[in-house]
Amino acid sequence: MNMWMTGLRVTRIGFDDAVLIEGQGHCELVITAPMQMSLPAVGGMPSEVVEIDPTRVIDPQRPLFTFAGKLCTSADYDEDGTLTVEFDSGHRIVVPPLPDAQSWEIYGKAFGYAVCESEGNIRVVLHHSSRAV
Repeated sequence: MNMWMTGLRVTRIGFDDAVLIEGQGHCELVITAPMQMSLPAVGGMPSEVVEIDPTRVIDPQRPLFTFAGKLCTSADYDEDGTLTVEFDSGHRIVVPPLPDAQSWEIYGKAFGYAVCESEGNIRVVLHHSSRAV
């Protein structure tokens, strides 16, 4: 299912017991499960994948989140609950589901709420609105 972050610019990235990625239009993605972040190639250095625990982002990892102001080109989850989010900067985040806890949640004021619960179970609540977004 294509999630509501797709096509929105990232307005803020925060770290407070989770990674919070805010998008235009009151859209928020909260990541609480260990994730893999693909970093784009920069300055002759190859791209790489970094494992990050969003509940314990250490100071040297914070500069890796340099995609504020960038466009989310894809935000989707697959049937096992794995979330994949891509940005026009070349950053890519993959969040596999946890067996016994929530992994991620996304809220869109004009869209609804979705959460990946334990074992990859997805719960979606859609807002019904005639407003154009």
